[in-house]
Amino acid sequence: MNRNKIFYACSGTADLIKSYKHWEKGEHDPHEVSITFSGQILEYCKASNSKIFMVSPHANGDSFRDDDAVIEHRPKLKVPFVGSGLSYHLGEFSYGFILLWKALRFRSDIALVDSGATYYFMLFLFRAFGIKVIPILHNTLWPAGFPPRKLSGRVIQWCDRWFFRYGANAILSVSKECEKQVLELCGRKVEKKLVQFRAQFHKAYFDNISLPPAHEQRPFKVMFIGRVEVFKGVLDILDMAAQLNEKHPNEYEWVICGTGPALAALQAKARQKGLTDIVNIPGWVELEELIELYRDCHISIVPTTDGFNEGLAMTAAESALSGRPVIASGVVPAAGEMPTACYKAITNDINSFVEGIEKIASDKGLYEQMKLACGKESLQFLDRTKGLTAMLHQVLPKK
Repeated sequence: MNRNKIFYACSGTADLIKSYKHWEKGEHDPHEVSITFSGQILEYCKASNSKIFMVSPHANGDSFRDDDAVIEHRPKLKVPFVGSGLSYHLGEFSYGFILLWKALRFRSDIALVDSGATYYFMLFLFRAFGIKVIPILHNTLWPAGFPPRKLSGRVIQWCDRWFFRYGANAILSVSKECEKQVLELCGRKVEKKLVQFRAQFHKAYFDNISLPPAHEQRPFKVMFIGRVEVFKGVLDILDMAAQLNEKHPNEYEWVICGTGPALAALQAKARQKGLTDIVNIPGWVELEELIELYRDCHISIVPTTDGFNEGLAMTAAESALSGRPVIASGVVPAAGEMPTACYKAITNDINSFVEGIEKIASDKGLYEQMKLACGKESLQFLDRTKGLTAMLHQVLPKK
């Protein structure tokens, strides 16, 4: 029997080999709260008897092969002797050609390509060789409310428009905001191609997390979980903490969990501002320790700036699943998916976040309403009929 041969290009630096070995044993990755997207694709391949070739830009350069799967970790190239902007563009182009070559060598029928793996318009080349292409939008095309202003960004989007219109066989998107932007860029010609799905999580993990502390309990605790990057707004959290501590001494505490290139700067700024007594920065923590930290926190914060095209913000979904309301910036699409469980602050506006946190902390009725909404609005992230596997069954051809 003929089998579909699916090529999958992952955008993030995921360790696909480790994830595959966990999946093969029927267990989830102990470092992941969510059901990995690669695992959901593998579930589709198992059900449809498809073979798969997966590529990740993971830095270790490892490879793996068995009867059903080929996996390669192939880091993106850095082009020396040119400016950083030009080097980035050349790297994206070259990686697109590498992905095409890998797909052709595998004799792929279908290519699933994450947003950020390469430029969308490069995927026209796959179509030229008879490979059906389905982009998976984990990111928006631009930060919500902040379309590109630079000429290079506008040119890239003009090229991408033609791919979405005439090159993509279907377009999978992780949120309504992703879908909205594709329609805004391409018009109604692509409407029939658009299919939304939702990130999926392991319910058992959240069953171990107790209800949030009582609203009146002080200090009122705010948690951030995620990559410690400037564009994630982590440095802004310290400015919020300083403002609130000046207005309400010792009434608020914070915990910032995660690691990333801005961690050292974050810790230095906390010391400089004299915030180490009220801001805990443990860095990366194990999932078991994270459960303990969740138990003490009232709300979660997702202050992503206009420097990142957030597709959903899975940490917002995690927070709601744990029963914790979320305060998020306007570029976080999860706020649109969970409108009552999330308080939307103005992007890049520290004062807006401070006002929002004060409002939630002082209004028990609002807090209880948001907690109740967490239980209802987060159910979509436990509904496998809305997950990536289900949507692949919907859009992919059957043999």
